[in-house]
Amino acid sequence: MSNDTTKTPEYYFKELDSLKQRFSIIINDGKKAVPLSNTYPNNENYKKMVYEYKSNLKEYKNDFFMLKNGIERDMETFEENSKKIANFISELEEKNKGLKDDITDLIQSNNGTKGLFKDTQLLHNQYLLGNVYLFVSIIVYIYYYAKN
Repeated sequence: MSNDTTKTPEYYFKELDSLKQRFSIIINDGKKAVPLSNTYPNNENYKKMVYEYKSNLKEYKNDFFMLKNGIERDMETFEENSKKIANFISELEEKNKGLKDDITDLIQSNNGTKGLFKDTQLLHNQYLLGNVYLFVSIIVYIYYYAKN
């Protein structure tokens, strides 16, 4: 029953205002026609006025019913669309939660990688410094050995 051709609230306000104006006109005509028809039951013009009044009232009732049905149909469509959108949002929120968890894991992994890199660099520098001390010690030892 999904109909994507819903009308705007402004459309319904205009239609309702139009029906309201028509109703006022029909009632005013009826206020004139019915008493005259009751007062002069044999007058064909007054009978015709009452018949037109009743006909206009039935037409108004049908138009009002159609407007009411249109509003109800659009409300059902709006409700269906709202449910679809709410479900879509829920799905996106679930995906977003998973992505946030992935980002947190990646950030922690990145922080761990940075820490590991710093530790590795520190060890490298310590081995380099140790090698430099060893090299200098060997040079000094060779120098003393060669001098003696």
